Amino acid sequence: MPEISKCIQAWVDVNITSQGHEEDKVQMVQEADDLKTHALAEGFTLEELRRACNGDILAFLMDRQNSNNNMSRPAKDD
Repeated sequence: MPEISKCIQAWVDVNITSQGHEEDKVQMVQEADDLKTHALAEGFTLEELRRACNGDILAFLMDRQNSNNNMSRPAKDD
């Protein structure tokens, strides 16, 4: 499954770069649809994409968005 993982990562790197709100599900639903279209165009099946996203494409992308947001925030002083 590394090839689909590379496909997904390349797509995420280009498309999930904004520092949007973690709970912006409407936007993320559209992003998930776009990723599905991209993966199918690259020759992967929807089942392969779902497996590579641990069964939930939307949750996978929201996790990536949250990871991007967390990496861009300055560390809090405790």
